[in-house]
Amino acid sequence: MRATSLLLYTGGGIFVVLGLLHAIYTFADIRRPRRLVPDDPAVSAAMHRSHLRLARGRTTMWQAWVGFNFSHSLGVVLFGALSVAAGRSSRGWPSLACYWLRSSPSVSFTS
Repeated sequence: MRATSLLLYTGGGIFVVLGLLHAIYTFADIRRPRRLVPDDPAVSAAMHRSHLRLARGRTTMWQAWVGFNFSHSLGVVLFGALSVAAGRSSRGWPSLACYWLRSSPSVSFTS
């Protein structure tokens, strides 16, 4: 196994595991918020009461927060899966694997 493939497998696997964990925590917090919630209960209560103008009062800030967390969890899982796929195909497409390896740090630093 080449070093490029190993790095892509390892890095992609970390993103997949952490993204899935974040998605599980997000779903668990829908019913009983404990993990991805503000420390101050007053902030959480205000999020439940506050509505978004863009949705004309149909969506609360809490629902938007949960949706944001879940969508970003899926994005992290997708990024990890593409990293693993680039590692698997690095023998056939070395340019893709090298591009993905170079772009991975910028995504991980902004996540």
